[in-house]
Amino acid sequence: MERTLGINPNSPSLLFAVSTEPSTVKKAPRSSRRTTMMSSELNETLREIQNIASTNRRRSVRVAARGKYYGDGSPRKDDENKDAESPVFRHPLLENEKQLDLQKQRKHNQTILDFINIGNVKLIGGLPAVGPKTAFLIYQHRELHGCYESLQQLDLIPGMNKNFFKKFCKQNQINGLEN
Repeated sequence: MERTLGINPNSPSLLFAVSTEPSTVKKAPRSSRRTTMMSSELNETLREIQNIASTNRRRSVRVAARGKYYGDGSPRKDDENKDAESPVFRHPLLENEKQLDLQKQRKHNQTILDFINIGNVKLIGGLPAVGPKTAFLIYQHRELHGCYESLQQLDLIPGMNKNFFKKFCKQNQINGLEN
């Protein structure tokens, strides 16, 4: 092919060498090291690992927390086997017995309302259950129609998710609104 193109393979000005012999790829020599374990070695190693694990073993968090379940209080399979004397633990925020007195609740609701009436989009978006889109909608509605007189007006903003107000009230601990 070099002859037909007029290339002299023996020319010193040639930048690349053209070899006429076929090139061979040299493979790395195969390792004599064994990469798998024989079944007897594997069993022995597993026993050693189990012995080490059983002597110096920490209890998992899940096992250590057994009996301190902050859930809904419904009986579980584990609870049936325990003594009836053990009290049922519930998460403190899930307890409905503890509610703020009416005056403190009204003050809290008013603080949230003031926060919504004064804050910019970034501050409103910092409230629980309020994302960037919702914060922008609340801000724009306030700029167009004036300040909110009650938190219930948030439920009437067009473009808002239908479950927003309920979720907002729950996550911001807003109670005692007249329906």
